[in-house]
Amino acid sequence: MLRKYCEFNHLQVGSIVFEDYSARNFDRPEWQKLLANCRKLRGQTQQILFTKWDRFCRNTWDAYQMISTLSNLGIKAQSIEQF
Repeated sequence: MLRKYCEFNHLQVGSIVFEDYSARNFDRPEWQKLLANCRKLRGQTQQILFTKWDRFCRNTWDAYQMISTLSNLGIKAQSIEQF
C-alpha cells in the first residue's frame, strides 16, 4: 500500500522499514535504527510515511514528542490513510 502511494504521488523512496514490535512506544529496534540514520543524514529525509497513526505510536504523548523530534530534523511524519 505504501509503495503504491509513493508511486502514485511520485515520491522517491529512500528506505523501507519493517517493524514487528508493538507501537506502544518508540523503544523499537528498527525505529531506533531509522531515527539514528535520520540524525546521521540530517537534511536528506523529508518525510516518513506509515499506513495509520496507530502504527506510528499508540501513545499520544510519545507520538507528539516524536513528531517534534522529527520536525527538528526537518522531517514530516504522515499517515497515508488518516490525515
